[in-house]
Amino acid sequence: MNKEIIRLIQQNAAEQEKHLDLSGQHLTHVPLEVCHLTHLEALFLDMNELTSLPSEIKRLKKLKVLDIGCNGFVAIPSVVYELIQLQELRMYENALTFISPEIKGLQLLTHLNLANNQLSHLPEELFQLTGLKHLDLSYNTLSSLSENIRNLAKLRKLSLTGNNLNQLPAEIIHLNRLHGLYLGDNTLVSIPREIFQLSRLRELELANNLLHELPIEIGQLTNLDMLDLRDNQLAFIPTQILLTLPDLELLMLNGNPLHIDEELLNQIHEPEIILKYLS
Repeated sequence: MNKEIIRLIQQNAAEQEKHLDLSGQHLTHVPLEVCHLTHLEALFLDMNELTSLPSEIKRLKKLKVLDIGCNGFVAIPSVVYELIQLQELRMYENALTFISPEIKGLQLLTHLNLANNQLSHLPEELFQLTGLKHLDLSYNTLSSLSENIRNLAKLRKLSLTGNNLNQLPAEIIHLNRLHGLYLGDNTLVSIPREIFQLSRLRELELANNLLHELPIEIGQLTNLDMLDLRDNQLAFIPTQILLTLPDLELLMLNGNPLHIDEELLNQIHEPEIILKYLS
C-alpha cells in the first residue's frame, strides 16, 4: 500500500469524511483499513485491478454509493448484496457474465450501472428493484428484454445501447416516467409503437440500427428535445410532423440514404434547418 493511499485513508478517518476516493490507484486488493471507516456513505474504487472485495466491507453499513467500475470482476461480489443501504452501484467495464438473483436484496437501489460487460441474460430478480430510476445495460450481449421491465415504472433513464436487440417487449409502455431511452447499436428494424406512448421522453437514441421508416406517431413525443437516427436505412423523414415538436433542439440524421448533403448533416444538427432543407 503506497503512501498516498495511507494518507487518504488516515485523512478520511481523522476528518470522518463521508466520501473516500481511491480511484486509479492500481489496487489489486482493498486495504482492510477501509473497512474500519464505518461512517462512509460513498466509496470509489473504480479504475483499479480488483477482482474481489474483502468480506469485512459489509461493516460499511451506511454505504449508499459504491463504484467498482473498470476493474476485473467476473461477478458481483456476494458481500455487495449485504450492503442493503446502497442506492447507487456502478460496475461498468468489468467482465460480468451473469447477475445473481441475490440482487433483489438491494431494494434501495436507484442507480445501477452494468455497462460494458458480457451479460447475455438478466435474472428476473433484477426487475424486482422497483425503486430504480437509472439503469444502464449498454454494451453487453443482450438479445431480449424481459416483459417484467414493466415493474421498473420509476425509471427515468434506460440505456440498452450496444446489445443484440431486434425488438422490445410491449410492456415498455409502462415506463411512463422515462426521460431518456437509448437504443443505439442494436438490430431494430422498426420502432416499437409503444415508445410513442412514452410522453415524457426527452431523449430518444436509435442510431446504428436497421430502421427503414420513421412513423408519423413520432409526433406524439411532444417533449422530445433530442432525436438520434444516425446510420439507419431511412430514405424518408416526416418533416412536417417533426417541425411541430416544440422542444426538439437536436436532430441527427447522417448516415441515412436521404436526399441531402451528407457533409451538411455531419455539421448541422439543428432540426429546423435540416427539416426545412428536406422539405
